[in-house]
Amino acid sequence: MLADLVVVDRNPFTIPITEVHGVQVRMTLIEGEIVYRQGAAAPAR
Repeated sequence: MLADLVVVDRNPFTIPITEVHGVQVRMTLIEGEIVYRQGAAAPAR
């Protein structure tokens, strides 16, 4: 199955609201394809 998914470095639901702005995106998938990976070069489209 295809899924849109964002992987973050910590659970934003378990940290204080004052720390949510510091949550970092590690990876983003759109339609099953990795479109962003932290520290990786931008993928060719």
